Amino acid sequence: MPRPQPFTFPNTIRYEPRTKRNVMRKRGIGASEIPAIAGLSEFTSPRDVWREKTGLAAFEGNQATRIGNFFEPYFFAYLQTYHFDGFVMQRNNGIYFQTDHEAKPLPHYCTPDGFAVNFTTPKPVLIELKVSSYFSKKRLACAEAQVQYTMHLLDVDEAKVCVLQGTKVDIVKIPRDREEGKRLYALAREFWEYFVVKGVEP
Repeated sequence: MPRPQPFTFPNTIRYEPRTKRNVMRKRGIGASEIPAIAGLSEFTSPRDVWREKTGLAAFEGNQATRIGNFFEPYFFAYLQTYHFDGFVMQRNNGIYFQTDHEAKPLPHYCTPDGFAVNFTTPKPVLIELKVSSYFSKKRLACAEAQVQYTMHLLDVDEAKVCVLQGTKVDIVKIPRDREEGKRLYALAREFWEYFVVKGVEP
């Protein structure tokens, strides 16, 4: 059986997972960094993002990200079997960069966990997975900012944040908020151009 081809989106370019992630991360602001830049993250500050982008610190992940990455394929398979009947789910390992009118990458990117599609909707549903012992309202706000930025970059209209807490699974549907997506995009561009490009510490 042939492997499904990765999704393509207008005005984006996708880099395969074999591309060095740490190198690519220094070329723009990713969706997972939006909560930190927006002041929502409990774990990462704008200064932490700035240090990584300017090469003063390397992104090494932490126990939470490593556990999440380990369980991701199993969680995806569980969701396909028990929660997304009628959908075809596809994991994503690539990096999507937004491009300009000349197809050159802009300093905005996202690494979605995956997508779900059926025959009744023209666009895929964005899937974001979260594995946590406690998923608070503040962490949900971070996830919402992350997927709003991603939906803005990919022109997708709906996201589902799938949360695994122990043996409990919650699926939160998040419709696209175009104004919020534009606001977060502008915030990311301002952070990139003023702090990163100019080397000004936040």
